[in-house]
Amino acid sequence: MAQSNDGFFSFMSYRAITYRNSPQWQMQQYATTDDAGLRRYNGLKMLAIGTGWGYTVGDVINVTLSSGIVITGIIGDIKADRHTCERNKRTAHNGCYLEFIVCIPNICPMARRMGDMSWMGFVGHVMSVDRITDE
Repeated sequence: MAQSNDGFFSFMSYRAITYRNSPQWQMQQYATTDDAGLRRYNGLKMLAIGTGWGYTVGDVINVTLSSGIVITGIIGDIKADRHTCERNKRTAHNGCYLEFIVCIPNICPMARRMGDMSWMGFVGHVMSVDRITDE
């Protein structure tokens, strides 16, 4: 079982999404990189999560942290089950619940060096991950 590390938020390069027929790749064609190096689609932060949450690429989610921070984002990639814990919610090698999709050279140097987006102000343990539904 992966060690709990839910105060740690890893990142992945948007360039790692290479399968041109995937919805992930299609979204990247319309995404932009903000001043902090975060990839955004329709203004929303792009995130990658495991299949265990039951959500899919394009779903808009709120990730609520114990610090009170709510990260509203859009799922821009799904972690392969082989890269996640047995419940498919945490990344197996580092135990985090989600990854930010970024342009690596543009993120804060400390976050890049430490591999942890909490250096960019995303602080707290994941309390919930909820899909935002259309009303």
